Amino acid sequence: MFQFAAPQYLFLLLIPAALLLLDIAMRLIVVPRREKRLADTVLLRQLTPQRSRVRPLLKRGLLLLALAVLAVVLARPQILGGGTAQDKRSGIEVVLMLDVSNSMLAGDVRPSRLERSKLLISTLIDRLDNDKVGLGVFAGEAYPLLPITNDFVSAKMFLDGVGVDMVSLQGTSLAAAIDLASKSFTQEKGVGKAIVVITDGEDHEEGAADAARRALKDGRRVYVLGVGSQAGGTIPTPDGPLCDQQGEVVLTRVNAGLGQEVAKAGGGMYIPVDNSNLAQDQLEGALRQLKQKESIVASDEAADEQFQAVALIALVLLILEILIMEVKNPLFRRVNIFGRKAALLLTVVGAAAFAATPAAAQTPTYRLVRQGNRAFQAKDYKAAEKCYLKALQSEPRNARARFNLADTYLSQENPQEALKHYAEAAKQEPNKLVRAMSYHNMGYVHHKQKQYDKAIDYYKEALRLNPADEDTRYNLALAQKQKKEQKQNQQQQQKQDKKQDRNRQKQDQDQQQQQQQPDQLSQENVDQLLQLSRQAENQTRRKLEQMQPRKKSLPKNW
Repeated sequence: MFQFAAPQYLFLLLIPAALLLLDIAMRLIVVPRREKRLADTVLLRQLTPQRSRVRPLLKRGLLLLALAVLAVVLARPQILGGGTAQDKRSGIEVVLMLDVSNSMLAGDVRPSRLERSKLLISTLIDRLDNDKVGLGVFAGEAYPLLPITNDFVSAKMFLDGVGVDMVSLQGTSLAAAIDLASKSFTQEKGVGKAIVVITDGEDHEEGAADAARRALKDGRRVYVLGVGSQAGGTIPTPDGPLCDQQGEVVLTRVNAGLGQEVAKAGGGMYIPVDNSNLAQDQLEGALRQLKQKESIVASDEAADEQFQAVALIALVLLILEILIMEVKNPLFRRVNIFGRKAALLLTVVGAAAFAATPAAAQTPTYRLVRQGNRAFQAKDYKAAEKCYLKALQSEPRNARARFNLADTYLSQENPQEALKHYAEAAKQEPNKLVRAMSYHNMGYVHHKQKQYDKAIDYYKEALRLNPADEDTRYNLALAQKQKKEQKQNQQQQQKQDKKQDRNRQKQDQDQQQQQQQPDQLSQENVDQLLQLSRQAENQTRRKLEQMQPRKKSLPKNW
């Protein structure tokens, strides 16, 4: 797709246009009047046989056309998808680990600890500029959600789906969260790296402070955000407040002491989270103190600059204007290259080129795509969808507009339409890197739907086109792992089903045998049963006398 990187310079085209109109007026009005004052037209031509009427017009036409082309050069014409643009950015790397244990459902922080934490993370992502962010969740175990990336749109999409049902093993293991986060950073050196743990601090495991010290040794500072209040709150369930095994209502409180200990061991700071925005400001201030490093990031609006070719055209036009003399050359007197027909043809070609130059600046498709991009960034997905559809009506094979339209459908939770347009964009896009992004997103959609086989195929296709894409490589590994776990779960479920079938069959057989036994027992059988019962009772009494009382701990499931 054609575009101008600096379209404001196209207003300079008004200068050669105004000069052209002025020259035409001079030639049609002022010059004839002056010639009549000097002498008769026929006599004037006889007195100046070397004078050319066409050469001055041609020279001025070439000069004006060169000025118009130079204005186009300043506007920097580009072709999207023809190259790979790179942007220099400076920032830090942040891995956010969110506690998704049941205790995060407590409502002592409105609307709940979990929702307040998600809102805090979403606001932090919105305020990140050139930084990279990763996302993970933990409870009794820790799992990654999103690798380190500067794709903040995907980060917020993953964040929206976070819930307490994401980790089956309940409890809170801060050590597992910190260890996983410490492995999630890039290998780049000289850049500030921070681990932000958002939790209520009810750690049911040990080793959190040791994990924080290991992270600090590797150059990762640990910040702990304590969500909750000292007064505490109950944990809501569909059946009412959560109760322990003794039937008492569980009251969960934030463990500020543990959070402070872990933050101190990790070289960071502990920040309490309440219903105000104070924690947000404190965290941003702490992160901004980390060392930022300039890095080169590939831009998704990769464009191939075309101003060099246009500048060459301007140079050729200026050279021709210099070489052409205003009077007839005696050496080429017989060669009439500046006759009326030739002059008329050159004038028509020059006018067409001049008219085509500002016409190229219109690019209605480009303007529609830009409008759609602005609407998408403002989260007005319906308006963005309309802009992209209009752009595709005027230019159906515009792969960038179709890719952006697919992103819009995905943001509106319409994965089927998104898949269709991602597939079309992959077919139409000439740039391999952008085509790889289409396959990556198709894999992401199937990944979210737990269709791991299709997701793996699309991720592999994306890596064939862009082997250096770490995000795709990470998603591929995650999909392969989850596919393996899904297969194991299915096998376990099949075994359980078979076991249940066998138990059911055994129960049926036992019931049939009981039905086949006589309803009344003989006196001899009754005596035998009574004797066996007395023996069993005596054995149980002796065992109870020998046993000592033991303390039983209540397992926590929140």
